[in-house]
This record gives sequence, C-alpha cells and structure tokens, in this order.
Amino acid sequence: MSQPGNATANSHRALIQQAFALQNAHEADALAALHAPDSVFQDIPLQAFPNGHEEMKTLWRDTWASLSNFTMDPDFIIADETGGAASFTMSGTHTGDFPGYPATGNTFSLKGASVIRIVDGKIVEWIDYWSTGDLEQQLQAR
Repeated sequence: MSQPGNATANSHRALIQQAFALQNAHEADALAALHAPDSVFQDIPLQAFPNGHEEMKTLWRDTWASLSNFTMDPDFIIADETGGAASFTMSGTHTGDFPGYPATGNTFSLKGASVIRIVDGKIVEWIDYWSTGDLEQQLQAR
C-alpha cells in the first residue's frame, strides 16, 4: 500500500515531467496553465524574473524564437510533498538574438537544474540554474 506522501510526490513528479514536455513542444499557453496565476519564474543566469502567466509566456516565446529547436530534457526528477527538483540538458541552435548574445547559428548543449515549488497541484515557483559561461563558450567557439 502506498503512503499519502508518495501519491503527492508522484503527482508532483508527473506535473514536472509534463512541464518539461510542454516546454520542449513550445506550448506556452498549456505550459502557463500548469502554473498558478501569480506564479514566479526565475531564470537566475539571465536575471529574468517574469511574474504571472503573460510575462512567463513572453519569456518562453522569446527564448524559442531565438533558440530554434530549443529543448530542456530532464536527466532526472526528484519530488516530494512540497515540489521537486530536476537536472536537465538544455540544447538548441542560436538562430536569433538572445539577450546579450547576437545570433551565431551555433548549436549548444549544457547542463542545468530546476527547483520547483508546487501548491494545490499548480506550480507556484520555478527557478532555473545553468552556466552562462558554458553557453558563451559554445556560442562563440565555432
């Protein structure tokens, strides 16, 4: 018999997996629907801190427009009653201007991590960490 905490952790893990899948499908509206209306997203390396659905959708769409075939593939996800965390591989092709980085046409692949808080089945906070140094090196090296 499963314990109540396990059911919550499993539902949180599934929600996080769904969020990564929607990110990779470039589905901004569906991705935003997984977040609470006042959810906070923080991309620490970019110093981007959109609040709420509309600002998050703008950030995601701008990212997808400048980094074609952009994906964030989870390497592993851990979850508990409060949310979860994931290690991911972020990759894409730099086909458009990205904040601070004029388009190069170069591909990139780098590791990162996300920390996610979930309340009542909705993401209330998502924080991404990854290395701008790794990105700069890959975009300029070719």
